[in-house]
Amino acid sequence: ISSGSGYAEVRGGKAELLASLKTIQTYSLLNSISPYAINVTQYLKSLTFLNGGISSLIGKSPTTGFTTRGIQLYLELKKYNTLDVDTIIPVSFLDNAINYIKGNKKPLSGYTSSDRDSTPELISTFFAVQIIKYLEDSGINSYKFDFDGIYDFILNIEQPSFGFADSPGENGDLSYTSMVIILSQILNNDSWINSDVSKFIEDSFSIQDSGFGYKPDASPRVKYTYYGIRALRARSNPLSQSSAIANFISKSRTLDGGFGQFPNAQLAYLSHTYWAISSLNLIGKLNLNNINVNDVLFWLSFLRKDNGTYGNSRLSDPSIISTYRALQVKT
Repeated sequence: ISSGSGYAEVRGGKAELLASLKTIQTYSLLNSISPYAINVTQYLKSLTFLNGGISSLIGKSPTTGFTTRGIQLYLELKKYNTLDVDTIIPVSFLDNAINYIKGNKKPLSGYTSSDRDSTPELISTFFAVQIIKYLEDSGINSYKFDFDGIYDFILNIEQPSFGFADSPGENGDLSYTSMVIILSQILNNDSWINSDVSKFIEDSFSIQDSGFGYKPDASPRVKYTYYGIRALRARSNPLSQSSAIANFISKSRTLDGGFGQFPNAQLAYLSHTYWAISSLNLIGKLNLNNINVNDVLFWLSFLRKDNGTYGNSRLSDPSIISTYRALQVKT
């Protein structure tokens, strides 16, 4: 917890919205309540602008992405029966935040990063559409968004290689392509996912190494293997190479029990361990033939600091995001 009322990513750092959200989510994973929930609620209020937008930290301008995260934090805090959020944050908070996001949509196109920008971005469009799904999952179905033109915007950011990028003129990669496919799933419209896009995903898979790279002919990495699996799962494509993929991921495990970026890596990271475990879980291969659970748990205990927090690797300082990742891996 910082002097700015919210949580910082690291001890002694400046309060941030994302760190505050991940902390509250960490407490949720622990079936517990943050002792500073009131402070975080006040902090969220201080990040909220009159136009409904929410910024990443005090002194910054609001953005589409952080407004969606602010909504997530608000709904997480509302789960606390002992905390009356509405006595601190105006009841119009959610309406104002949604209206801010809506205002960042360009006519017959996608969403911009903020009300000051003119060029729509894939990642901002993804955040805007995803929050609708999040609200629906939270039982809030009263908000209607304008999705007209998103189809044309998506086609405009498709690259000659048939992958997708964040905005027109940028290089496409598998993470953005996966994002587009998940968007199509949320919107129940996969008409923009043609055979060339499917081929981009397939060509990003290395038959020799049995992992995915960020684009065709790129070296496979655990991170992009996770995105490749997500893309194929969202497309309901059969994962005929699941055993080979599991073998690729297993080879990325380091001697101390965690997972690195690629096979035979020397240093394990929490982020890559999360992607590895999630990938094995998605393809139904999270079993003792591919991973020794006790080894991973031992590695996590090795990463754990005296105060209970975690760093991303044995060389990293503890952080909120890494601590959240550690609990995700455990659960």
